[in-house]
Amino acid sequence: MKTVDAVMDPVAVLHREAVEFTSALIRIDSTNTGDTATIGVGESECAELIRGWLAEVGYTGVWRERTPGRGNLVVRITGSDPAATALLVHAHTDVVPADATLWRVDPFAGEVNEGELWGRGAVDMKNMIGMLVAAIRSLAAEGWQPRRDIVLAFVADEEVEGADGMAFLVQQHPELFAGVTEAIGELGGFSIEGPAGRHYAIGIGEKGVAWATLRARGATGHGSLIPNASSAVARLTSALARIVAHEWPLADDPAMQMVITHLRSAVGADLEAATLERDIASLGPIARC
Repeated sequence: MKTVDAVMDPVAVLHREAVEFTSALIRIDSTNTGDTATIGVGESECAELIRGWLAEVGYTGVWRERTPGRGNLVVRITGSDPAATALLVHAHTDVVPADATLWRVDPFAGEVNEGELWGRGAVDMKNMIGMLVAAIRSLAAEGWQPRRDIVLAFVADEEVEGADGMAFLVQQHPELFAGVTEAIGELGGFSIEGPAGRHYAIGIGEKGVAWATLRARGATGHGSLIPNASSAVARLTSALARIVAHEWPLADDPAMQMVITHLRSAVGADLEAATLERDIASLGPIARC
């Protein structure tokens, strides 16, 4: 007797498993508060589920844990070409806190509501884990072997600092990533609904970080006196206000020109660097990115 899955469309099976896996992960409260006293064992529970799903199709992984309850699972799928470099696909199992009073549904119920799966992690990023695991299982059922090694990393502690997750693995177990030259994670683009239809943008760069320390000197004075415009606090506040109000110029480089060129099709109009902010307003919240 054939099983239900055997007579189903493989794409339908893939869709069903992706939803089921994502929902099961959402139902595990893997909230990362940043406080060891309030962080449970949800991350390990998620990783255990993933390990079981992949083991069912023959993929075993390596378990590494810096802190009990915050497990990390790394699975390497061997490629057919030993000389090829490896690709890393990584995802995190922790989620940020959810205030249930602000939700229309239980954030840890993992319920499908009007055709959409709701819950903490449905976007960041248990959805990607569910889709990834479902895809790998589907490929395994077809007898697939990639040309290059594929390293799958399911890690804890992304939402706060990574000390129990990727930082721990890279620093203490770098051998797990031997041969990796590229990596795919949770971001890299957004779908855009514009006047000309839906488009899928691909990120080509990220903002950098530049730390700065501002110091101010001025005349001292008691807080109950008339405000002292020459005080260090006043001068520092004024400096910060000027930074906030500053109109930062757009970088007119090849990357920016490429973005402008390809956004034209999404916006449905010509774009100019000088008026770009106004011209892409029709893209909604994504315009600010």
